[in-house]
Amino acid sequence: MNPTIETNEFLTAMKSLKRAKNFFSLLIILALLVQAAGFIVLYTCDAHPVVDEINNYMKSPANMELCNQARCWQNVLIWGFMVSKLVAVLSAVLLVLIIGYTGVVALVGGGKGVQYFVSAFLWSLLVLALLSPWQEILRGGLFSGALYNLQELRVCMQNIDLLRAGGEKPGIIEQTRFFARFLGYPLVSFMVLITMLVRYARGYRQLAQQQKVSKPATSAPQI
Repeated sequence: MNPTIETNEFLTAMKSLKRAKNFFSLLIILALLVQAAGFIVLYTCDAHPVVDEINNYMKSPANMELCNQARCWQNVLIWGFMVSKLVAVLSAVLLVLIIGYTGVVALVGGGKGVQYFVSAFLWSLLVLALLSPWQEILRGGLFSGALYNLQELRVCMQNIDLLRAGGEKPGIIEQTRFFARFLGYPLVSFMVLITMLVRYARGYRQLAQQQKVSKPATSAPQI
């Protein structure tokens, strides 16, 4: 421990950074769950045709109730995908800054576990890369982020439906690409996030063990 840094201040700073890390990691996990739930609702409940038929329902007063339900579904799905995507990207950016700053504090404070904090920082960069909306940043590029909005999902689902409507069963390649994009890709991002949290936890555990060993020496009575 660096003698110029008091132990209590060092531990307080590390605990604050840990709480911030937990908070933004939880936001990312919740955002991924919201996106997965939206995908499952659209795919299993066949909600996207109902959304598309809002204009048809409005032409008949007898179908106004169905129109209101479809409009409600549309608003929930649009805002759910949009807000979860924004929250996840912003949380990933802040998570990178927090973990990077944690490594700096641990290094300056002379604490153990710095190698794990550096490893967690690198994994957090990968999380940010996976969650970034590359399909919007690099339009027409080959890369896309794990997060998506309602319009992107519906376009892909409509392509699958067109194959079925034409009497053609979607091939294994089309189905694999479809599920890999909207379920597999977010799952990979989730696993990378878990790996980052494990690396961070190992570093923090080493740091806590060091403080337990050095605490008796620092709390010895002065003569």
